[in-house]
Amino acid sequence: MIARKPLVEVGGAAYQANQPIVFAYIEWIMRNVLGPGEMSMRIPSLLGALGCAYLLYSIGKEFSNRETGRIYALVFVMLPQVMIEASNARPYMLGLFCLLLAIQSLLRWTQKRTWKQATLFAVYTAASAYLHPFFFFAAPFEFLYFAMKSNLRDRRVVHQAAWSTLLCLGLLLPLTLPIGVIIARRVIIHFPTPASLANLLDYLFLPRFAVVCTAAWAIVRSTKSFRLLNPEHVLLGVLLVIPAILMFVIAKTLGYSVFVDRYLLSSIPGVILIWGSVMRGVHPGSVRRFMLFAGLLLSFATQPFQAVPDFRGEQWRTAIEHAPRTGQMLIYAGLAETRQLAWLRDPAHWAYLTSPVGVYSPEISPDRTFLIPFEIQANDQEYMQKLVAESVTAQTVTIIARSYFWGSPWLDWFAQRLRHDGYMPVRTERYGMVELNVYERGS
Repeated sequence: MIARKPLVEVGGAAYQANQPIVFAYIEWIMRNVLGPGEMSMRIPSLLGALGCAYLLYSIGKEFSNRETGRIYALVFVMLPQVMIEASNARPYMLGLFCLLLAIQSLLRWTQKRTWKQATLFAVYTAASAYLHPFFFFAAPFEFLYFAMKSNLRDRRVVHQAAWSTLLCLGLLLPLTLPIGVIIARRVIIHFPTPASLANLLDYLFLPRFAVVCTAAWAIVRSTKSFRLLNPEHVLLGVLLVIPAILMFVIAKTLGYSVFVDRYLLSSIPGVILIWGSVMRGVHPGSVRRFMLFAGLLLSFATQPFQAVPDFRGEQWRTAIEHAPRTGQMLIYAGLAETRQLAWLRDPAHWAYLTSPVGVYSPEISPDRTFLIPFEIQANDQEYMQKLVAESVTAQTVTIIARSYFWGSPWLDWFAQRLRHDGYMPVRTERYGMVELNVYERGS
């Protein structure tokens, strides 16, 4: 929706929606160069994913050997969150690409101690933060790795570290305002259900992949051994997964919804370095390759790549195609930002908050399309009571809603309220986790 705006309005619209401004401009360029189709919006993520795979191969090849590089790249494409984000119109794959560029520069800087690599590390780190601020969570632990692997008595090393730190912070100064807004609005992402420990263990240890690889190891009867070839990569990997653990603690103790796959991508390089190094340490090579093949087979069997993803089984496109084109529509998008009742009719926020309906149905307008609050507290119901009484007057009323969070309670609420106002249900359909209810006013 933001990419449809005139160029001069893109930055402001992205800022109002708490979206990365740089990525909004990238999407605007893609839309105006390749057209408004859905695929053109997804191309940056796909290119970012391909770039990530190549960078992981390059890192493994440069700092170990070609086979290590291939293992890193293959572990990357096996990860479910990569499969999802590689085909979504979101900034995370490009942010991860910049983070991997920073990691490559960090490893070169650690080896060569050059000002060029110190500078590139700062630039790439800042670039990843511009694509999403959560990628900056990796930076302190990258600097810690450099400190652990360097002689801090060497003045040149200290001066380079100081220069890289100051340059990175200087480049990030324009981000202070949008980050401050995110912090000020942190109540938006507060959820009563914290993350579970099982989710953290699943993220760090890839249990299905581990079980399959262990089974493959057991099946092969030849003599086997294990020797870790890249302990430095394992150390860096351990440091890089710490942000994921910290986000789990934040989610668990404070209830903020930060422990979600897309926000945890800053730790994905750590998971890859650890598991890739473990796989590379298996000998002989035939056993190693068989284990990797088994892991790949599991990944593609359980999480196939989709050029047009059906994210969480949400068949929005199909639901909207079957929705009436006349009358009025009420949307429960399940976006946490719809907690802010003042935003629901505000033109500065409305276009973003109607996503993804607005993406597949660009003809919708604020005069006949209304947003349902995220929760169903007393003040939310009071808001909807007034809206329904004053604005919902059409012969046909369509409600389209995600069926999780408070979507189902809202559907029940509307079923009672609209019947009270003389409406009768004529259609109730489900498209994955999207529910479409159509009401007609009785004669």
